[in-house]
Amino acid sequence: MKLQESDLNPIIFGHAPEPLLVVLSGPSGVGKDSALMRMRELGFP
Repeated sequence: MKLQESDLNPIIFGHAPEPLLVVLSGPSGVGKDSALMRMRELGFP
C-alpha cells in the first residue's frame, strides 16, 4: 500500500494541522497527567 501525501503528517510540510480533540480517560493513577505533560513537551497537539 503506497502512502499518499495527504496521509502524511502536515507538520512535516510546514502546514498547520487541522483541529484535533484529544480525550485522555482512565481511572486515577494511570498516568493521564503524565501523558498530557509529555504531549505538551512534544508540542502535540
